[in-house]
Amino acid sequence: MAEHAALVAGASFPERMEALLDLAATICQVGSRVAPPEGGHGGRDVLVGQLAQLCGPEEVDGWLRSLFDHAGQVLSGIHSQHSAALVGQACALLDRHYADPMLSAALVAERLAITPQYFSRIFNETTGSSFPDYLKNLRLDKARSHMLEHADASL
Repeated sequence: MAEHAALVAGASFPERMEALLDLAATICQVGSRVAPPEGGHGGRDVLVGQLAQLCGPEEVDGWLRSLFDHAGQVLSGIHSQHSAALVGQACALLDRHYADPMLSAALVAERLAITPQYFSRIFNETTGSSFPDYLKNLRLDKARSHMLEHADASL
């Protein structure tokens, strides 16, 4: 972004428009890698058409802000999907290894190749429960199910 600001500072009007288009295309590129952006923010031709319809600095500012907002929403969606996938993998691992007394958030984070702090944060955000509470409840549920399935067995 800094290179765009430096280019625009002493540039002629056509150079400024070209810099704006490059900036807008860069912003839109974030969204296009994942999903087509909403509201027509897309290829360079679309951007040229949108820019040509703008009537002043305020409209250009608003247009760029909408592109930034869209890019932010796309990045937020990517983060949410990635976090949910990691927590899904963690839950599957917990379901398979819940009985392991050495099972810990640090061990699960290591298996997922992320930091324990990041794992704890996304796990809590996604499940609404801390890792120790989730694991304790999982173990209790598994024990309850086992006892119900084997009610006729003697203790």
